[in-house]
Amino acid sequence: MKLSEIVASSGLENACFYGVTVDEPSFSPPAGLREIGLLWPLEGEGLDEMDVAIAFGMAGVHVIIELPAERELVDAPMFVSLAANIGASLSVLPPKEGADAEAFERWNGRVQAFTAEYLKSSIFAKHLFPVTSYLEYMFREVYGDDLTGFAPKDGYILDAYVSRVSVEQSDAMKALIRAGVYEQFGGADAFAAFASAVAAKVSDTMEANFRQSVASTSQQSPEQSP
Repeated sequence: MKLSEIVASSGLENACFYGVTVDEPSFSPPAGLREIGLLWPLEGEGLDEMDVAIAFGMAGVHVIIELPAERELVDAPMFVSLAANIGASLSVLPPKEGADAEAFERWNGRVQAFTAEYLKSSIFAKHLFPVTSYLEYMFREVYGDDLTGFAPKDGYILDAYVSRVSVEQSDAMKALIRAGVYEQFGGADAFAAFASAVAAKVSDTMEANFRQSVASTSQQSPEQSP
């Protein structure tokens, strides 16, 4: 879909569009647009796409920078830094239908590179598809959740990844993400310790906030009239 078509739309309500090509720069998203996936061009720097991503993000639209597998030059550190600084998400798209095994090997290498950059970044706060989706699974694994029959439910993941990648290709990609995570944290045990510490910190914060809320409520209770 073209960006000009979306901008010209009316009557949108909580709308999401993906795989959008920037045929002309626009800096004013239409009312009712919640999320947009901007498809980066196969060549060039993507300056128009960058301008749209910044403008739409500042207007409150969640922007996903979509990187096609067919784009040859992709600088992982640059894109992670860009997305982090403008508050956008990143999507490292798999090859198109009919791609050969070599195309998927190159994609796996790209996912691996983005995994490493994501884990090194201290300011990236959005999604990096498909890395953060699988990272969530790994956290739940440590927490002892029952993951029997676990399957993605997010519409974007289902459309952009599950429908385009075989089980074998997905397993190979996940194995590389897992290996990258373990390498960054110093092994499986170190990652498990980190995940457990995060869970404990979240639990302590929630308990502290609850106690503070109860104390504040009791202090603000109106005095009873005689």
